[in-house]
Amino acid sequence: MGRAFGGESFFVNTFWVEAQPGEVVFAPGAMGDMQHYVLDGSRGLALQRGAFVANGDGVEVSGRFEGFKGFFSGEGLVLLHATGAGELFFNTFGALVNIDVAGDYYVDTGYVVAFEDTLKYEITTVPGLGIGQKIKTFIFGGEGLVCRFSGTGKLWIQTRCIVLLQLDQPLPPVKKSGN
Repeated sequence: MGRAFGGESFFVNTFWVEAQPGEVVFAPGAMGDMQHYVLDGSRGLALQRGAFVANGDGVEVSGRFEGFKGFFSGEGLVLLHATGAGELFFNTFGALVNIDVAGDYYVDTGYVVAFEDTLKYEITTVPGLGIGQKIKTFIFGGEGLVCRFSGTGKLWIQTRCIVLLQLDQPLPPVKKSGN
């Protein structure tokens, strides 16, 4: 049920082979990159709505309620959370950018694809702007809310955002602060 609330199908296909080699080929729904990630049991991975493609034995994928933090991040009230030990595949819309976060890292909410659960995140406003600039940016530009990741871990972002692509706007810059 958690997967369904996280934007994924309630139904899952299972493939196996008996007594001979076999191969399964799969592709993402959106045009973009696919990432293979191996969970080792020491940390989990949070995935945005629609990013999950497939997992191997030993990986549990469920929904994790994020409350209003998830709602304002643009990802919905539930993120998918993968735990356990085994293989996981996820996809992006556009190219995939892998970022090693150590400290604080800010990114527009529409570009977040996945992150290790060793990272904490919060929805905040663009750093460095005065209150008047923040209000103006939010009202007239529809922007102003960003995800601030903190800690140490991997973060994956995508180079395209469906909403911004439809509005024919350029990719916003990614700002790093901290170390």
